[in-house]
Amino acid sequence: MIDIIDYSCQAAVTCTGFFSLYLLASQDARVRMYAGIVGMIGEPFWLTTAIINEQWGILPLVVIYGVNWVRVIASNYHEDQRVKLKKVSW
Repeated sequence: MIDIIDYSCQAAVTCTGFFSLYLLASQDARVRMYAGIVGMIGEPFWLTTAIINEQWGILPLVVIYGVNWVRVIASNYHEDQRVKLKKVSW
């Protein structure tokens, strides 16, 4: 049972990682914001597979990546709002 959970988590890490990197390369701030959201979705899977495999060195990376995904979300959200206001203002 643990193997199935571990393999599923590793598949989720791979999918969210590839997809978030793909979105992160966009010119559109809103798309980059979604990259951060997808990256954050992958963090619990990183945490789970690190604990299952007793890879304690990965735990600080989970925190570091999580903090930086939040930064990606926040900065691109603010950029998206700024662009919207610029389009509306005279």
